[in-house]
Amino acid sequence: MKNNIPVFKYHPDPFATGVFTELEEPAACPCCGEETSVVYEGPFYCVDEVENLCPQCIASGAAAEKYDGEFQDSESTDEVDSLDKLDELVHRTPGYCGWQQEYWRAHCGDFCAFLGYAGYAELVELGRRHGLPVIEDLGSGSLADLAAFGIHDEPTVQQSVKAGVDLISFSGDKLLGGPQAGLILGKKRYIDQLKKHPLARAVRVDKMTIAALRETLYAYLDPARAREEIPALSMLGESLPMLHSRAALLCQRLADQGCAAQVVETESQVGGGSCPAQTLPSWAVAVEPGRLTVDGLEEALRRREKPVIGRISQGRYLLDVRTLRDEDLPDVEAAVKEALQ
Repeated sequence: MKNNIPVFKYHPDPFATGVFTELEEPAACPCCGEETSVVYEGPFYCVDEVENLCPQCIASGAAAEKYDGEFQDSESTDEVDSLDKLDELVHRTPGYCGWQQEYWRAHCGDFCAFLGYAGYAELVELGRRHGLPVIEDLGSGSLADLAAFGIHDEPTVQQSVKAGVDLISFSGDKLLGGPQAGLILGKKRYIDQLKKHPLARAVRVDKMTIAALRETLYAYLDPARAREEIPALSMLGESLPMLHSRAALLCQRLADQGCAAQVVETESQVGGGSCPAQTLPSWAVAVEPGRLTVDGLEEALRRREKPVIGRISQGRYLLDVRTLRDEDLPDVEAAVKEALQ
């Protein structure tokens, strides 16, 4: 089956990069309706949640046209000398999964072909060969191995240090779970240069931020404490029975207010910059929009002074309880009741 897929100029081996997967049992492509054994698992920027696209519908542009979507964000590319080339890239080329926003490079007026991912070893060796520092922006900056939560291939700060990266930058909030701040760590000679830069004084954090960051880092000395106290780790580690119980409680509270809702299984999107293509099984409450449309309900809740952020999936408005705490349920109940009145 692999030999029958179309040729993609800008992504010549999508099996090697992991965005095409061969299924044991064929599935129906939602675009053309035909059964396919090879399906797309890379990024697709559109309103609908679309799964199991076949390679042919990507190559022909039918999928992008039907769902008004892009496989590569058209604003996240280098400039080329033809709009036809941009059209082929964003509408008829499989995308790739990055830890941050995927960006497509160009050279001499045309897009480069994406051949695969460069790892630590290749970059560190290249830097040493040319006498250049290797700098990595880890984005979320995880200190915990997320494999314990069923999330794989998310790099950690420790891995970057061990690999020999010279400077590593990441956020103090997000996965790390501390105050909003930017952190840079690395080899002393490069850190000393950064300290002497005039901007260092302008962007330095205050003592309260340092104090909050210190307490966050202390929590990581005890993995069990970190899993309980760090918000992102706590949410990732929620058990399915606990999530089902919370969803059932929220559903009952909504029903008591006359709001039609039901508990449904769903998949939690782990992140955008972090773990962009990974999901976790979860439970959600599907809320009936009543006199509103599903889009109208989503907008009404999102535009509140204290927004409630759900998502639309297969024509239903879902509240994924993985990111809710029990103490949040009264506020969500009141918000939904007000929106539906």
